[in-house]
Amino acid sequence: MKLVLNKPTSGYNLAAINENFTRIESEFQNKVLYRDNPVGEPNTLQTDVDANSRDIYNVRDLYILRSFSVNGVDLSTVLAEAAASAAASAASALAASVSAAAADVSEANALIYSNDAANSYALADSISDSLAGGTIGFDAIAYDFGSVADLLEYFNRDFGSIV
Repeated sequence: MKLVLNKPTSGYNLAAINENFTRIESEFQNKVLYRDNPVGEPNTLQTDVDANSRDIYNVRDLYILRSFSVNGVDLSTVLAEAAASAAASAASALAASVSAAAADVSEANALIYSNDAANSYALADSISDSLAGGTIGFDAIAYDFGSVADLLEYFNRDFGSIV
């Protein structure tokens, strides 16, 4: 209900004027939302406020105790979904980083194994060439194993034993 004042019926009706001032004071104390409220005085809304399709400007902080909806969409749900999506994105980025590091290690290992394989191939090739020629060296002496008839001819002493 809006403020309704009594109209004095005759020129100077002090009781009606005082009653009107009391009503005005009561309305201001109980039904007005102050821009600059006195300290200690209540300044809270009792009912919803309809901005009538108008904007509200210069809101520094907005504290919301329950849900906050825009065009029927609950923003607390949207914010929770965005936070979950951000967390999943961060986890995916971390997994990609770990995977890239593992790929780098695999590449380095592949290079090492490739070099080891090349060295093994070169050694095997050298041994193969030596065997194809029929000679292999002991104590810098060349032996032809292609025509071994008597083992003592080539192994004429004891080379020791393998323990």
